[in-house]
Amino acid sequence: MQKNKPLRFFITTTLAVTCFLSAQLSYAEDASDISSTAALLAGGAVAGAGIGIAASGHAGSNPEDKSFCDLNCRTYLQKKLDDYRIKNNIPAMTMTVNKGDATLNFYSGTMAKNSSVPVDQNSLFEIGSVTKTLTAVIILQLEAESKLNIEDKISKYLPEYSGWGNITIKQLLNMTGGAYDYSDDAFVDKMFTNPEHILSWKEVLDRAYYHIPNTDFAPGTKLEYSNTNYTLAGLIIERVTHKTFKENLETRISRPLGLKHTLYDPNLIPSHLSNMVHGYWEIPDSYYNTDTTNQAVGSFCNSGGGVISTAEDTAKWTRALFSTHRLLPEKQFQEMKILVGADGAPLPPDPQTPGFSLGMEWYPLRAFGFDLPGGAWDKGGQTMGYVHYWQYFPERDFIITTATDVVSDASLRNAYFGIEVFNYLLITRKI
Repeated sequence: MQKNKPLRFFITTTLAVTCFLSAQLSYAEDASDISSTAALLAGGAVAGAGIGIAASGHAGSNPEDKSFCDLNCRTYLQKKLDDYRIKNNIPAMTMTVNKGDATLNFYSGTMAKNSSVPVDQNSLFEIGSVTKTLTAVIILQLEAESKLNIEDKISKYLPEYSGWGNITIKQLLNMTGGAYDYSDDAFVDKMFTNPEHILSWKEVLDRAYYHIPNTDFAPGTKLEYSNTNYTLAGLIIERVTHKTFKENLETRISRPLGLKHTLYDPNLIPSHLSNMVHGYWEIPDSYYNTDTTNQAVGSFCNSGGGVISTAEDTAKWTRALFSTHRLLPEKQFQEMKILVGADGAPLPPDPQTPGFSLGMEWYPLRAFGFDLPGGAWDKGGQTMGYVHYWQYFPERDFIITTATDVVSDASLRNAYFGIEVFNYLLITRKI
């Protein structure tokens, strides 16, 4: 089904910056919003002054968490979220911004298109390929415990997939392994036509392994996104620990960090959760306007995209990863940041070109007109009804995460919304 080709980055884009740059070119109104904000501030006006918070949205945070963003700032960000959601026909959108110990949460919209129940801090979204960052963290934790080495070939742990045996764990994580992507158009069709079908990991992997050919290129010679890589990584986690991926996620990340709204269950139908926001597919094809909440995302997407969570929980573990080092020792954290380019070759630290590392991406800020050194780390995720992003700006130690419940041409540009929020806080000297 060629018309579903946007799903080839099923759960995310190959390089996030590709999506960002196309958004910059094709979504000029948002770019003009930045210029307008700058002009407004230059003229001495206070952004957001006198603007009431829309009835459909409400900022939520603890009083002690508002230190970097005053009332005018919070009102502006709430209105920006509301306006963006309404303009782009997004039923529900949430945002978390974090600077050090200070966190602000914003909510806009309702639990479903036909609902009057507003989303709040308990509302759940599928996070798609943002799951991959968590999977990479668990792999690196196991390396730190001397239970594996990321330079190991996967044949050591998965001998049944000998045809992929020369791929290393590191190549799985940085998308240079070459394994055929199981999430092709035929697989996506099954997600829509038989949404509650539960697949074993073997069934998922066999779709790719017995495809002819089952590799797209020799390991290490190219960067190409494949969800198969992270399903293999998840299976290695299970083999090494003798525990399920679900158990590893809970004991290694969710419980230690107090993530109350982050869960993975391969047998779960998300629509059975009372606090699950309904998700929608609105790409113009034969499945247009489908409510996808009943798709068994944990089964279909597993350790590459099956986690359900919130923007707030995503910000918490992003902070733990980059600042407090509660998730990884320094050696493994530095390994996680080693980038490769489109040809699969290593990139230098802080490159001026985008790159992919272990479970996350990098893009230079100057690509967006910021006169700042360095760039930002991020990971985006897309399932059949949800788009999720985290972005970390190391030069300002700033995090923004967003969650939306629709896949559309507009929502796939949500990462650029994060750039706009960062820009606003930067030029108003909030960060």
